[in-house]
Amino acid sequence: MKAIRCGFIFLAVVAWVLIVMPALAVASDDSRQLRLSIEPSLREIVTCEPLVVSIVVSNASARWITVDPLVFARLTVYSRSEGAPFSPCSYPEFPSVMLAPHGRFAPTRPLFWNRDPEFAGRRFAFPTPGKYQLKVATKDPLSESEIASSVVEIVVKEPAAADAPALEIVKDPVVAEYLQYGSFSDGRGGWPPDWEVKEQRAMAKLKELAKKYPKSPYADHANYHLTHKLYYKQSKLTRIVQPGPLAKEIYGYCAAVSPRVKPLRLRAAELQLHFLYGSEQGLRAQAAFDSLKKELSAPGAQEFVGEICGDWENIAWMLRAMEILYVNDERLDRKVRFRFDGKNTYGDILAAFSRQSGVPLDTNPSRKADPALPPGEISGTLREFMARESSFPSYWERRGDGWFLVFKLPPEPPKPPEGQPRGIF
Repeated sequence: MKAIRCGFIFLAVVAWVLIVMPALAVASDDSRQLRLSIEPSLREIVTCEPLVVSIVVSNASARWITVDPLVFARLTVYSRSEGAPFSPCSYPEFPSVMLAPHGRFAPTRPLFWNRDPEFAGRRFAFPTPGKYQLKVATKDPLSESEIASSVVEIVVKEPAAADAPALEIVKDPVVAEYLQYGSFSDGRGGWPPDWEVKEQRAMAKLKELAKKYPKSPYADHANYHLTHKLYYKQSKLTRIVQPGPLAKEIYGYCAAVSPRVKPLRLRAAELQLHFLYGSEQGLRAQAAFDSLKKELSAPGAQEFVGEICGDWENIAWMLRAMEILYVNDERLDRKVRFRFDGKNTYGDILAAFSRQSGVPLDTNPSRKADPALPPGEISGTLREFMARESSFPSYWERRGDGWFLVFKLPPEPPKPPEGQPRGIF
């Protein structure tokens, strides 16, 4: 019996040496390849202004790494004012992610106000003027050693006298909680019974701020929050905005977000694009589509928009597909008509509309060979027809004096090659 017990102990030791210890070594090596950094959108803000930061988690290794949720669960943003020690400022929560070799994950979060009980008495991240330092850190789940970013510094100044009333609005605890979280908590993980009253009050205060103090540093945050809340309430998560006065009101808040805070402005521009795509012609006529296209197509915008919105391919398609709505070509507003006899192809429609409008239309051979719609008739302007045909992932591309209907699937997101070792951190 004793020999059997010794045999089991021997096998356990061998398993530890041959299996567990190499796995721990791999995980430890992965932790050394994980990098953290914090990138503030502004280096100078005013008292009690929300500061939007990017929390960057990057993979410095040449292989894929899966970041364990425990790492993110222990992620903490620290801050300190001059002469004070670092103390927790925020506990951002992220899901587990898989990072490609030398890839990065860079979500944005506002540092502004914290409702956690431990922050009682110091709710605001930047309550007084001065220099503040920030860093982000987590713990290696194996060694318990700290993985931390380098320290960045920001300057907090007093707001101008004209902005004092706007400051009082954002310091209202109801407004502050709503700006930070978009909802209210009863302190036990649920909603307080008066949450609807609080939401109405917060929205009214934010509208007051946006209307009365549009030039204050707080206005961008109020306008963006009003856009975000009203947009998703109006569209009911369908991303299609119903025409009407409310749609124009929301678009007004969206357009009022200035370029001062880049993450907010690019998010607002993305929402504006969805507005234009799903809204009535009257709203489209007011839209500065060329300005939006320039803004979202600027150098560096693609990577940034992709990180903060997570849907760059759809945005890129919308920019291409919506071109047909705004291009200055009077030929596209000519009336066209086609009657189906049940034997027509899609190429027959394009050929007929090309003759009637004088605009050369084309697409790939397989699409032209597709059967047309069942017997019936299609009529309207050429622009209306082309807009209807611009459904994801198709869009019209200018070629010479005419237009070509492109069918292009977005590229597949990168995946680790089969059989390639992956680290788990």
